[in-house]
This record gives sequence, structure tokens and C-alpha cells, in this order.
Amino acid sequence: GVLTWFIGQAAEGDTVLLADGEYIQTYSVDVQTPGIVIKASEGAKPIIKAESYFKIHKTTIWEGITFDGLNQGEHALVFRGTNAKNLILKDCEIKNYPKCLVYCDAGYHVDSLIIDNCLLHDAGRVAVYVATSTLEGNIHGCDYFEMTNSTVYNINSTDYSAGAIDIRSNNNASGMQNEILMDHVTLYNCQSTGDYGIIA
Repeated sequence: GVLTWFIGQAAEGDTVLLADGEYIQTYSVDVQTPGIVIKASEGAKPIIKAESYFKIHKTTIWEGITFDGLNQGEHALVFRGTNAKNLILKDCEIKNYPKCLVYCDAGYHVDSLIIDNCLLHDAGRVAVYVATSTLEGNIHGCDYFEMTNSTVYNINSTDYSAGAIDIRSNNNASGMQNEILMDHVTLYNCQSTGDYGIIA
């Protein structure tokens, strides 16, 4: 689609501005260019209707965008790259995904994950999930996690051993500690499994 083409054409440091409207995404999109910004044009409210996900390989900033999984796509944003990377979500809404909204796969690493002034809701598993890292050398799945001024609701993790926000696996790295900052975050109508808390 048009959105996939523009992301593919963007060079390092470029900004992709999205106008009002719906952007249909029917297959996964690799985001491999470092340092690109994908944001709403001034006054616009773009909606990405996605049956699949964006695969984040390098540093990416998303701002002012709604992701709607239509209760079909597995996840919205997935880390599946070979290099350390960062993700910033600002003024975004992510909703209606059967599995995870933001997901870091087990074999990959994220330097930082920053979520500010966002709505994350209606997921069948987890809002933010960093899977137990399978990387060697005592590497965390995510070194730094920050969530501020955001709301998380309608997350049902009861069929999946996890919390609504689940970054506990970062502590599996021997002798290392990850950094976590959560400030002005509201969670409601969230369910977790067994011994896992809403925030794990």
C-alpha cells in the first residue's frame, strides 16, 4: 500500500507525515531504516487498519497515530531485528489485537521502549510484552522501559501466562538490572494469569 511504499522510501532521519484517512495494512511491513519518524500531519488523525504487524528493526518514532487490529492482526508493533533498537510511541492509540499490542520477540533486543500519552486497549493477551530473552551474554530483552501519562485497559491475559504490562523477563540476565520508569499510568479492567500481576 501507499504507507508501506513511503516507509520503504524514507532515508535515515526522514519524517513521514500521514494525512487524515484510513491506511489498510494486509501484510507485515519491515521498518529497517534507522531514525525515521512516522507521524500525523498537523490536525490529522490517521488510522492504520492492520491485519498484520510492523516489524521494527531500528530506532523508530511513531506519533499521533491510531493502530486498529480489527481483531484480526496478531500484534501491532513487533521487534524482530538483529540489532539493538529503540521505539518511541507518543500520542498514539493501539487497539483491537488478538495477541499483543507491543511485542519484543525472545531472540531480539531493544535498547529502549518509551510510551508517552498513549491509549493501549482491547488486547487478547498483553499490552506490552518483552518475551524471555534467549540471547547469550547476559543481554536483557529491553534495557530501558518508560511509560508515562498513558492508559491501559481491557487486556485479558488469562489464557496466556503474562501480565497486562509484562517486562519481568528482563531480570533473567545474570548480574544485570534493567531500568523501568512508570509515571501517571492508569490500568483498569485488566486480567492476568495465576501468579502474574497486572504489571509483571
